[in-house]
Parts: sequence; C-alpha cells; structure tokens
Amino acid sequence: MFAIKAAIGDPRAEAFAFGEQKTMYGGKRIAIRRTALARRRLGRSELKPFADWGDGRPETELNFKFYRQATNKIVGISHEAIAFLRGFF
Repeated sequence: MFAIKAAIGDPRAEAFAFGEQKTMYGGKRIAIRRTALARRRLGRSELKPFADWGDGRPETELNFKFYRQATNKIVGISHEAIAFLRGFF
C-alpha cells in the first residue's frame, strides 16, 4: 500500500492522477484509486510529536516519510502503518 502527501482538488473523485509527484520508498509502483475518505485529520501537527526515528511506531514512520523532507510525495508504507491509517478512514 501507499500513502500520498499532496494537495487534492476533489477528495470525492473516484481516481486521481499524480504525474508530477515525487515518489519515494517504493512509490513508483502505485496505481491510484480512492478506497475511502478520511474521517479525521492526520497532518504535520498530529505527527510532529513522533520524531524518535528508531521507535518503530507507525506514526513515526509516517512523520519520517512525509515530513523529513517538505515536498509532496507518494510513499510505500509498512503493514503497521497501514493498520494505523485504517483508523482514519
């Protein structure tokens, strides 16, 4: 699975195209289709406290992959991060 940090014009669209997005951590293998809408926010302020890169927490993985560099991007994520994110959709 993959996660995307990018501006979305219409979050209710059935599919998205991110042709110009940077890809990292396996993000080049993505074929994007919306599977759910977010029910709550998970942005920089929510992930900022998770900065101990070696703690193994899914929140820390997402903070590292999305905010260590400020650019928008598509990233591959671990099974633990997938399980964590399911609580937001």
